[in-house]
Amino acid sequence: MCGHFALDAVNYDTREQLGADYGSYKLAASPHIRPTDSISLLRAAEGALEVVALPWGLKTDFSPRPVINARVETLSERPLFKPALGVRQAVVPASAWFEWRREGSDKVGYRFDGERLLHFAALWWPASERHPRGAVVLVTTAATPPLEAYHHRMPLCLGRDQVLPWLAGQAPEAPFEPTLSIGPKDPHRPVQPDLF
Repeated sequence: MCGHFALDAVNYDTREQLGADYGSYKLAASPHIRPTDSISLLRAAEGALEVVALPWGLKTDFSPRPVINARVETLSERPLFKPALGVRQAVVPASAWFEWRREGSDKVGYRFDGERLLHFAALWWPASERHPRGAVVLVTTAATPPLEAYHHRMPLCLGRDQVLPWLAGQAPEAPFEPTLSIGPKDPHRPVQPDLF
């Protein structure tokens, strides 16, 4: 599950990031992005792209906490997500995400950095009475084998050639595995690659 990520300051140039000229955008950078924070996302807008900031998390009647993630495997089945699927798909650029795992009596945080800027698949909701500023939810998938030791889920990362089709409402044809480096969230703490 992705509940905390980071975005370093970057001039988001679509030629460099996507290989297509849709202009350059300024993204709201932060080393600590958490649920309910306002986050920058890319979405399609009448043949162009736009960057908007929406709160991370969808309020519901069945939980006191906002829903922040949606499993890609059940998007088309869940009534909460089905209306946004194919019509309100977005991409959230990120530099890294964080996960915690229990190690002995401690809970240790790890940072997963992308070799390049990461593109998380997301769904968005327009402003409404329940969500006055709109909302965004990140899409997750099963963790790849190297990451399973840290958490069983991870953000659904899109490859460079998958971003525009996703924004157009299509699902990725094949999974994309980003090149990642894994390190402790606290740089002064040693890494324990194996639990035993």
